[in-house]
Amino acid sequence: MAQILIFTLFVFTVVYCNAVKIPLIGTDTALFDKFEKSFNKKFSNPSERVKRLGIFAKNLAQIKMLNLLHPETEFGITEYSDLTTEEFQSRLMAADWEDKFASAMNISNNGQNDETQKRYKRATAPANYDFRNAQKVTAVRNQGSCGCCWSFATVAAIEVQYALKYNQLIGLSEQQLLDCDNVNGGCNGGYPYYSMQYAITNGLKQQYYYPYLGYKSTCQSSTASGFITYLRTFTQLPADENYLVDYIYNYGAVTMCFTFPSTMQHYVSGIVSLTASQCEAQKSGAHAVTLIGFGVENNVPYFTAKNSWGTNWGEAGFFRFRRNQNFCSFTSNLVAPVF
Repeated sequence: MAQILIFTLFVFTVVYCNAVKIPLIGTDTALFDKFEKSFNKKFSNPSERVKRLGIFAKNLAQIKMLNLLHPETEFGITEYSDLTTEEFQSRLMAADWEDKFASAMNISNNGQNDETQKRYKRATAPANYDFRNAQKVTAVRNQGSCGCCWSFATVAAIEVQYALKYNQLIGLSEQQLLDCDNVNGGCNGGYPYYSMQYAITNGLKQQYYYPYLGYKSTCQSSTASGFITYLRTFTQLPADENYLVDYIYNYGAVTMCFTFPSTMQHYVSGIVSLTASQCEAQKSGAHAVTLIGFGVENNVPYFTAKNSWGTNWGEAGFFRFRRNQNFCSFTSNLVAPVF
């Protein structure tokens, strides 16, 4: 019998925190020194360091302005504070993948919504719910400079669904999708709709046996050892945030793709609240993440998403955004795995 690695997550109450938090007190140079040490930054030469300090200072000015404009959100120094918006975009997401997203957005529902709902008795969703409290979410991982957020979002959602069905946390392979799913674009972007189609046909290996490399390589799905889990189907959800709350509580995690606002480069904690015009003005490409919960804080309703930039970004790798405003067009891109 194939060995199944089981990961136990000792989480009983969700605590929102940033693993590395640098108070915005001091000169730009002093804060840059702290940034350099906190994130173990290494620069190739003194000129590069001076260049990065200049970018950091500009970002710091923007961060201070953002905190004045958005009191419900905390922006601050992150691992990416020495990058320009363009550098951040090219390292972490696909700037030109939205055209292909559009074709997937227009694909009609695959007909599994009604069938999925018949399998379970629906319950009324509470005000707050988070799959981390139910120990159904694996650790946040880091995609690095490869723009394969689509594979991380897909895997994270399938991991939650597997844990819900079998009461076991297992880490599945983003690298397999990156290497073997040739419909998507590897490090140049992709869409969970297509990667879930791959998981139905081919299954997913465990991450332990097919680890992440950070770049597209030769497909090893037929040679890598380890347990394989097959997805039964998937479903596209309607653009209805109340329906989405109900779906998450009753059925599980959901992937979302959205127009990524440049200010999120500096996100530290809190609830992001942006209007459609603000999202459009800050448009910096597209990004995919996994919805794992929802709640209300200070009378502000929000969704919680698992990101794939490591635990030094956001609320230990997660972020929250305001509900009922179609945050950066995310409701057009909701796809959920089904076992």
